[in-house]
Amino acid sequence: MIHDVLRTMAGKIAAGAPAGWRRAELRGYAGGHGTSGHRGLTYAPDDAGADVDVHEELCALHTLLGAGEHLTVELTVEARGRFEAVFSQSLERDDEEGFRYVLDRNARPAEPARDPADDPEAFGELTVSGPDALSMRGLHRGIAYLTVTNAPLVDFRPVSRAPGLWHVKVHNCPGADLAPLAGTSVELLDLGMDMIDLAPLAGHPTLRLLSLRTGQPVDLEPLLSCPRLYALDLSEAVIRDARLLGRLKSLLYLRLRRAQWEELWGLTDHPAGLAVAALAAEPRREKTWWWSSDRAYHAPEPSLKTAVRWAGGLAREHSDVRIHSGRYAKRRR
Repeated sequence: MIHDVLRTMAGKIAAGAPAGWRRAELRGYAGGHGTSGHRGLTYAPDDAGADVDVHEELCALHTLLGAGEHLTVELTVEARGRFEAVFSQSLERDDEEGFRYVLDRNARPAEPARDPADDPEAFGELTVSGPDALSMRGLHRGIAYLTVTNAPLVDFRPVSRAPGLWHVKVHNCPGADLAPLAGTSVELLDLGMDMIDLAPLAGHPTLRLLSLRTGQPVDLEPLLSCPRLYALDLSEAVIRDARLLGRLKSLLYLRLRRAQWEELWGLTDHPAGLAVAALAAEPRREKTWWWSSDRAYHAPEPSLKTAVRWAGGLAREHSDVRIHSGRYAKRRR
């Protein structure tokens, strides 16, 4: 039955293809109560789109597979008559051109220590850059969201004037002493700096989500004593000792590139309580000696095949990713 549904769906996609197509990719999904959709249906080599109704087939696959609230259906259709489908209730695409694998949908992070929405006087936003990052010009007690960008020198000491500070983002700065942040109630921290020293954040009582972007190795040991830290994005960072990740027992979300995941698994296991693992997109790679501007880059990674292999390494025998291939009846035009 599953094969028949896939043949019908592949036939529909082929029938709606533009002239000269070679391959089509459907990024579909289906949920309970007759819901379905897709995040793209494209035809190569021109990346053309089409409006093909496959709602009935997606819902049928959801029923036949006995899926829960979400089923990913990725279907590749070739003009020569072949198709390949990937099913999973756990593997799905994220919004950053990567993938995520849900290990535990019931896991929930600790409640926020404070929500800026609960305090009308502490809901302001401030962006500082250049020399203003030394004095944090414009900072006052009502600031909850602080962005520091393109500053050669950064001084966080003035943040004591903002007791409701909740989210701090730093972009394109050489470095900064993070010690003043230790006395704040910041919960979301996004640091893009040349050098990052996390030592002042050891034991931070409210830090929940941390994203690091740096080309210099970062020591993660100070994070072991942060009681509320549940999400970590290191996909644009260099990790000094990946083994420390396995000791972050309260971590629920971890985002890494493929090489970082492989390094982690070569040293230790991922955190035991991990609920969601994310496979980040790789930077685009230029081809060598290729003069056509529209084909100057390698195919983006991670590809679906890469993501399937990664999911197998992550969940091992518990991976729910299934692959189904076959042929469909080509229609004459």
